[in-house]
Amino acid sequence: MTNNAPDIHLATNSERRKWDDYVLSHDKGLAYQLFAWKEAVESAYGFECPYFIALENDKVCGVLPLARIRLPFCKGSLVSLPYCDAGGILADDQETENALLLEAIKVSKKLKVDNLELRHIKPL
Repeated sequence: MTNNAPDIHLATNSERRKWDDYVLSHDKGLAYQLFAWKEAVESAYGFECPYFIALENDKVCGVLPLARIRLPFCKGSLVSLPYCDAGGILADDQETENALLLEAIKVSKKLKVDNLELRHIKPL
């Protein structure tokens, strides 16, 4: 990784293959982090799922799958994969991990959700 921060944006359907190839090739990637999980959660539960992808020189260097859960009488939550024990940030290095974490915090503030829950096997 260079000293430049990665480009982080919402993943599009056209980036699905890039996303999945990254998750499948990463030694800490989980099936829950695959793009199909986004579609399943959106379809089954009606949750909005902002999936963030980090790119450097058009190459994936990190991903962060999130789901926005809205419940009656509260502002809701952003969760890295509801109904799963793990599936948070997946990144090549600490810089990308930090950038994805900051993006999640920024989005949670913008959406004014009650909390942000990142589910990881090991702490960040």
